[in-house]
Amino acid sequence: MDFHAHVYYDWQHRDEAVALQSTLKEIGGDLIQVYGLVDRLVGPHLWPMFEVDFPGHAYDALTSWLEDNHGNLPVLIHPLTPDEIANHGRLARWIGEELPINWARLTGAA
Repeated sequence: MDFHAHVYYDWQHRDEAVALQSTLKEIGGDLIQVYGLVDRLVGPHLWPMFEVDFPGHAYDALTSWLEDNHGNLPVLIHPLTPDEIANHGRLARWIGEELPINWARLTGAA
């Protein structure tokens, strides 16, 4: 199973997000896919963020690295399954501060 991480930031910590994103690109090589910063709210996410996709066999190593290096940036890690509510809820793992999710966006109510 593959995984997905959302690395959140606020404007005060945007430079920290840029630095973390750059480091992830350097150390990840072809193993992980690091996407660009999204400075607006998208989907169920109530903070700006960038995303990282990675294979299941890299879960332990990447999660451990993020625990040690996330700084002030909250990180949501979840599997990539068809159940987006479970992915962002009961299957999710938070590193740092747990942030609210706009559940209505995942259920189609908003």
